Amino acid sequence: MRSPARSVRRIAAGLVALSLCGCSSWPWGSKESGTVSGSPGRAAPERGQPVPKSQLSLPIQGTLAVYVDPKVFSTRSVSSYGLDERIFNEREMIEQAAVTSFRRVYSRVIPYQDGQDAQATLSLTGDSYYNPIMRTYYVNVRGSMYIGDSADAIGTYKAKAQYDGGMNDPEAFRRAYTKATDDIANQIVGSAEFADAVRAAQ
Repeated sequence: MRSPARSVRRIAAGLVALSLCGCSSWPWGSKESGTVSGSPGRAAPERGQPVPKSQLSLPIQGTLAVYVDPKVFSTRSVSSYGLDERIFNEREMIEQAAVTSFRRVYSRVIPYQDGQDAQATLSLTGDSYYNPIMRTYYVNVRGSMYIGDSADAIGTYKAKAQYDGGMNDPEAFRRAYTKATDDIANQIVGSAEFADAVRAAQ
């Protein structure tokens, strides 16, 4: 018959091994505050220092329209185990995060409206969740960039971000979304496809 003490020691040893494997082995993601991750194998540049491969002069003179997929929740809630629930508009949150992030890329950045004149369109979708055990807010954002009237995107970009905060804090989601859209802005500006498409449209 197996000794209970031995079983406890084995479980403890397994937990220690899991913690030594790094954050990727933890089932709820990294606990590191404000971490941003982009495409696999590519480190995200610091905000405000994107280095385009073809050295575009920023901001680009023109209008960028930000479109957020209507399937993204327009009403979300964060609650402390069902108590003191707070409601927020996630679709609007992603939109405003992108407008803030791309103001250094285009001279004018506005929410998308039918019939408006814009030199480029950024189409976004995203999702989020909150881990109450780690008190961490996680977001995923995916964006496609269109230049001019082209029906084909120059590329699709993905970013993940997280932000530590107390329970029931929509502001933590907003901060995480801004980190993710900052990352996407850096990926787009750093791509040769973007520089080539902008020059071709000018």
